[in-house]
Amino acid sequence: MSSRPETGATITNPVIPGFFPDPSVCRVGEDYYLACSSFEYFPGVPLLHSRDLVHWTQIGNVLDRPGQLRLPLDSPSSGGVYAPTLRHHDGRFWLVVTNVSGGGNLLVTATDPAGPWSDPVPLPGVPGIDPDLAWDDDGTCWCTVAGVGQVRLDPHTGRTLGPHRRIWSGSPGAKAPEAPHLYRIGDHWYLLIAEGGTERGHGVSVARARTPDGPFEPCPANPVLTHRGTDHPVQNTGHADLVQGPDGSWWMVLLGVRPGGGTPGWHVLGRETFLAPVDWVDGWPVVGEVAPAAPAPPWPLRPCPSGSSRTCTYLPGVPLSSAGSRGGDAPWLGRGGAVVPGPRGRTAGGGQPREAAPPAPGGSTRPHVTFARPEGVGDAGRGDGTRGRVVAAAVSMVLGLGLVVGAATGSWLAGDASGAGGRSAYTAAAGLWHSVPVDRLFPPTVTGRGAGPGGADRTWTRIAVAPDGGCADAFDPLLRQVLAPVGCSRLLRATYTDATQSYVTTGGLLFTTADPAAMRALDTRFEKEGLGRRTDLLPRPYAAAGTAAAGSGDRRRASWTVSVLTDAPVVVYAVSGWADGRTVAVPQPAAEAAATGATTAPAQAGHGNEAKGLADRVERGLRTTAASPSERPS
Repeated sequence: MSSRPETGATITNPVIPGFFPDPSVCRVGEDYYLACSSFEYFPGVPLLHSRDLVHWTQIGNVLDRPGQLRLPLDSPSSGGVYAPTLRHHDGRFWLVVTNVSGGGNLLVTATDPAGPWSDPVPLPGVPGIDPDLAWDDDGTCWCTVAGVGQVRLDPHTGRTLGPHRRIWSGSPGAKAPEAPHLYRIGDHWYLLIAEGGTERGHGVSVARARTPDGPFEPCPANPVLTHRGTDHPVQNTGHADLVQGPDGSWWMVLLGVRPGGGTPGWHVLGRETFLAPVDWVDGWPVVGEVAPAAPAPPWPLRPCPSGSSRTCTYLPGVPLSSAGSRGGDAPWLGRGGAVVPGPRGRTAGGGQPREAAPPAPGGSTRPHVTFARPEGVGDAGRGDGTRGRVVAAAVSMVLGLGLVVGAATGSWLAGDASGAGGRSAYTAAAGLWHSVPVDRLFPPTVTGRGAGPGGADRTWTRIAVAPDGGCADAFDPLLRQVLAPVGCSRLLRATYTDATQSYVTTGGLLFTTADPAAMRALDTRFEKEGLGRRTDLLPRPYAAAGTAAAGSGDRRRASWTVSVLTDAPVVVYAVSGWADGRTVAVPQPAAEAAATGATTAPAQAGHGNEAKGLADRVERGLRTTAASPSERPS
């Protein structure tokens, strides 16, 4: 249950108390995921989830199998695994980290942050510690490490591409420039680092550049955060990461300690995770106070379940023996293989007895969603109020693969996860791209009764089907960023022309990796911010060689529509343009161009009807296929 903070309400910092150092955070829709260092303890790299950046629940450990993480029995204190970077890109979670006790830098991935995570991909060409990952608009992956060096990386193979080079030296005279994180924010790339060492001199500094590899301009106010030389109750502040809140504001997670006693003070709970607000002034981040009692964020908070701790990091009464690697088949291990219990039943390594994972992309424990029956089948168009509707039957049929029979089909249709198959209808929708023949989703001929200007009938003929794949080149860069929080599992596209071959229109089905909440959040954002009307957020046509669409390109787009479904992980779109190569000065959203009385060039030419009409039929084809599939499991 969520509750909006009252005016003047405060939260308690640290938001994740105890041994949770070196936080790295990423946002996927309405969900936040955070990874921390685990050092010489196994399982490695605790992974936590939140809906409000304040209340956190541990949902697992990234390195929870011996095959992923091997630590010598004599690993020293502060050995092992530390300084992870957690990111979400192209429908997957990526985590890169250093094992200083053997193996060096490594990278693992997952579609569900609760696991399982992949076997590690070694990064032998990435030197140093504290690796970071960032992707630019053309898909290049940049890996930045402590010191502050950088190299281009193929994250799938671990192979480096080109030489390693130093891109910034940090603040003059400051030691240990480390924990780099690189972000594209607005027109700049921002490079956030820790420096001064992770003791009392710790701080956060930032630089920016126009390109991800520099040259970088340091912030004139560096360090943007430090408590060095003060008597502040929170010390050692640094090793930070940035993330946007639900309202678009910026926030920082960072480590800090709460020392007590005389000089130099003791912090028996180790380095903990704190939260601080961030404002932007003249293009630079300005960090608010890291206070033990901090103003509550302005959005509704999601308190923990009754009976659990404020930070939701453990369940009282769960015996320590139930904690361990996935499935509870191994205990939490400290140095030398000993079980090391910590405060409140936690282990000293930061592990906790498991509680059920919260909703997460691809997770098997999220709530089940029952889809509405298909609307508009046999009607002329989607009409009002049909955004975000798909049928349960659509996602329950894994056609022709022999995977769905009897009770499994029945349980999916009913949205009953306890039935055979153990998947909700919503989750099953993610597999439709490989289970339904392309001719069902994009028929060779599409008839649109009443879909043309003035209610005229239209007929579209398919001239090309794009190879199914990722989303890297299918959308304008800004639209790709808008869609990034829901991920890209697979993209299907086909291009059509009209009977006169005057127009070419590409229709697409983007299958995301998001849960229902993330899809609803994206749909709400489109509605509230008018993203569907922005001319810098367009899909791109599939310009197949040797067809009437071969000459179509970004400048020839005339009208488009994007529809975010909320009961299936699918975004439906279409984009229309001229087949003869004519360019369009200002494209117009299909809903406006197809409106009665519209007088713009795209409207007069009928491009709005082309885009809207084909998108309607593509979405309807998905629903019709779902409601009455002709194929059956073999």
